[in-house]
Amino acid sequence: MHLEGRRFRYTMARVAETSLAREERLKRRRCQINQARNVSNSIIGPRSAFCYQPSNDYLGHSAFSMGRMEKVCNYCGAKKWSKEPLGLCCSNGQVKLNDIDEPPRILKELLIERDPRSIHFQKNIRKYNGCFAMTSFGGKEIREGNYMPTYKVHGQIYHLIGSLLPPSDTRAQFLQIYFTSEEEQLTLRHDSAPSRKREILETLQQILRENNSYVRSFTTAIEQMPHNKDNYKIVIHAEQRPLGEHRGRYNAPTTSEVAVLMVDEDCGFRDIVLRSRDSTFQRISELHRSYDPMQYPLIYIKG
Repeated sequence: MHLEGRRFRYTMARVAETSLAREERLKRRRCQINQARNVSNSIIGPRSAFCYQPSNDYLGHSAFSMGRMEKVCNYCGAKKWSKEPLGLCCSNGQVKLNDIDEPPRILKELLIERDPRSIHFQKNIRKYNGCFAMTSFGGKEIREGNYMPTYKVHGQIYHLIGSLLPPSDTRAQFLQIYFTSEEEQLTLRHDSAPSRKREILETLQQILRENNSYVRSFTTAIEQMPHNKDNYKIVIHAEQRPLGEHRGRYNAPTTSEVAVLMVDEDCGFRDIVLRSRDSTFQRISELHRSYDPMQYPLIYIKG
């Protein structure tokens, strides 16, 4: 009844409208449409995603409306936006990923609890990860912002790894820290950024020593290092399968359906070779399965 009453009053107002009033109404309507069209073009123009304007009404624009995240994939259980196309999550069941391993209890508490210790860790988790990173992060060109706390990396990014031991009179860093004593590791990591809590660093160090396959292999390598020799090396082999993993998970391709074009690159095995003491750095291929686990050990807690 309310809607019908509004419709009746609107019709009667139009009937009683003079020609001059009608012209003024249509003129205002045209101005509103033009303004809306100009705002729409400015919002969805070229590179608009990189030119955020607080004054723009993004939520009111149809191009940015994806509905609510209320759909659930029938195959993988992923939550999806109501207007999100089918198949983006798992290609309708064709892609199947293993469940993410449950993190150790102490690490899980640091990640989800709201006590002061956990809140401090959550706010500084990237810095804590940097303390245990085994490789350094680099790029072709890094530009720092003038006033924004961000930076831009132009060109290819890469991870570098150095020798097992630092040159003489140089402090150990990144992977080299793992080849020192437990107490020295803790001191080096804390001294690099005193704002990080020593007890949390000690906890994370213990978790990695007990769970991370790389850290355990480094500990074994330390025990087997020949004394007074500088010509030994450790190889992280790209084809070697970790213990307990399915034999087909790391199989090499058996067909020629996938091809990679490499310019001015050797086509041999892309293993990581760590020499005892060397001033040079080795770039890790982004195709190597150790590329991410060695840079983000707190994500890949088991290596």
